Amino acid sequence: MSFFKGKGKAPAQPEDKDYSIQVELTDDQEQIHFFRNRKKDDLPEHLKGLARWKEHHPSRRNTYEVQVNDQGFSVKYINNEWYYTTWDSLREAYAVVGEDRIS
Repeated sequence: MSFFKGKGKAPAQPEDKDYSIQVELTDDQEQIHFFRNRKKDDLPEHLKGLARWKEHHPSRRNTYEVQVNDQGFSVKYINNEWYYTTWDSLREAYAVVGEDRIS
């Protein structure tokens, strides 16, 4: 099921603006990568598709979410593609693995 417009890659942006969070993903698809999240809803509508901004307390947990069968899943626009992500309470950061890329 595709939640996003397009085919995973974003079209070229005006003024070469890159809206994605950059994460150095390794070839190991199960390697966990931690990153700091966006602070505000700053993606343009053409990239969001069905993803909606959800605010949390503390605000570092704010995230984009997609609804699947009445359940919200955190997603991030990373390296110009969408990924499912997970909140790690110990590190107070989101985590992603390469295999969580949304096709």
